[in-house]
Amino acid sequence: MVHEVISQNEELRRRIRLLEAPKAKEEPAAKEAASDPATKAPEDATQKAKAAEEPPKPVSADFGWWNKIQLGGAVETEVRSVRNKDFNPKSRESVFELKTAEFDFEANIVDWAKGKLAAEWIGPSVAGSQLKSTAADADKLNLNEAYIQIGTDTSLFSMKAGRRTVPFGLSTGSTVAARLEDKLTVSDPLSLAVFDTKEDQILVEMKLGGLNVATYVFQGDTHRGVERRLQHYGAHVGYGVKTDVLSLVVGLSMIDSVFDSDGLEDKYPEALTAPYVPGIAANIRLGLFGFSLVTAYYGALRQAHFTRNDQPVNIRPEAWSVEAGYTTEIFGQKTYGAFAYSQTADLVGAFPEARSIGTLGTWFSNNIRLALEYVYDQDYPKTAHAQGGPGGTGRTSETYLVRLTYEW
Repeated sequence: MVHEVISQNEELRRRIRLLEAPKAKEEPAAKEAASDPATKAPEDATQKAKAAEEPPKPVSADFGWWNKIQLGGAVETEVRSVRNKDFNPKSRESVFELKTAEFDFEANIVDWAKGKLAAEWIGPSVAGSQLKSTAADADKLNLNEAYIQIGTDTSLFSMKAGRRTVPFGLSTGSTVAARLEDKLTVSDPLSLAVFDTKEDQILVEMKLGGLNVATYVFQGDTHRGVERRLQHYGAHVGYGVKTDVLSLVVGLSMIDSVFDSDGLEDKYPEALTAPYVPGIAANIRLGLFGFSLVTAYYGALRQAHFTRNDQPVNIRPEAWSVEAGYTTEIFGQKTYGAFAYSQTADLVGAFPEARSIGTLGTWFSNNIRLALEYVYDQDYPKTAHAQGGPGGTGRTSETYLVRLTYEW
């Protein structure tokens, strides 16, 4: 009985071994098949097809502070013909020249402040001349604007410290981009030629909705015969609104010394040591359905008293300007036309009495503008006598120009 049971157990083990032997042979074969490239090819091809269907992910790179630097600038070339230049009937000019080469840098390294620097090329005083670099009037770079701004353009309060155009009247800046925003004409009206003022300054500004209030102090060059110091000041109040069809900017400003303006300082250096003469300015800029109107008034609040060529001079400078324009699209290109008229008062022998400007222009793109312009200047009459200097000539001067601007 026992022998029978043992015999049955041995027979059962033998049959189990026979059943497990084929399975053991199949497992190595399956592993070999899995490792064989030929068997993996269909699976790899499927995975590659799926990967090709997936859109590529954007490549991102962290450039640090460098991607917070904005670079800009402008290049302008001009063909110009002038008859009776400076009201001299014997003076004629016909030139092609590089008019502007400007580089702008703006850094927004932090969210609550920025710095801006604009450098401008100043060419030789003789148009088109190739003077040696050692000559006094050879090519050189001039610092146009450089300032630090604490606070953003949308902050309630902000401060700007450095060199820039003061908010006195129409002008919002001295760069090409700023001039393109201020007016349509290429040439400046007499109001800007006389009263535009760029100074080293500290300005504090408040913006609330469309309201803008600013006050500033600046170094200035007028000093009443004493040591120069930070004693000049000014203020500006403005309001602006902009919709899809309407844009309106109204401003009123004052300055404590109008003879710190670039134009008056150049023409009347004797006034730098005279008592200060305060001034006011008002401007309106309106745009509606493609039509535009820009007008400005500047004036001294009282007479200036100083001496020129041993003769007493008593003048009260004034100037006003108006520009009307229309902008539309012709063949898909933004095209405009404008007419401007400006006039001065009590500036005999220093500036023209009146200036008329007619201009046509087109933008080939958002960056490239071609402008054709005619400027007609009228001098003060011969009966107008300047104190301590030459009087009026009663003559006229004409300028024809074509200017190509590339701004970025």
